This record gives sequence, structure tokens and C-alpha cells, in this order.
Amino acid sequence: KRSWRIVTLIALQPYTMHPLYAAQKVATLQLFIQSSKININVISADESELGGIGNQLTQVERYSRLEEYVEIIRSLFQSKSKVSYAGNFYKVKLDLYS
Repeated sequence: KRSWRIVTLIALQPYTMHPLYAAQKVATLQLFIQSSKININVISADESELGGIGNQLTQVERYSRLEEYVEIIRSLFQSKSKVSYAGNFYKVKLDLYS
């Protein structure tokens, strides 16, 4: 007997939207589909794709930005009150329940 379970997978690209907005979209989708689990695939674009929009980050910088992006989103989902982050690419200071 086989059983199938469909898991929602969302792909995010850090250069397309701020991590606060991305986390908000994921949370809204999670409520809409009434799922306790959503997998997030964070994608770092290549130089040719980014060059077309004027984003001239090196590969090392793109992966550093990706790490910051993931750290902020993780903090937003795990925090019970405030999220404060100051990195090279993102600055966030947010009181979640004020």
C-alpha cells in the first residue's frame, strides 16, 4: 500500500524581494493551505541573470547575502517578540506583536 503526501515547496530568490516580505508571503500561504510544514528553497542567481538588472555582486557576496536572507527569515518564524538584524545586505528592526 502506497501513501502519498504532498509537501509545499516555495522557491525564493533574495534579489527579488526583501526577506520581511518573503516571510510574510510564506506565512500567508501557510495559513491559506492550512499546512504545518512548508519547505523553502532559497536560490542564488547567477551573474548573467543578475547583470541584466544591474546587480553586480560577486559569487561570494551573493552567498553572503543568501545567508543573511535565510537568517532573517528563520528569525522571523522563530521569534516570539522582536527581530533585530544588521548585516552587510539587510537591516531589520521589528517588533512582531506591537
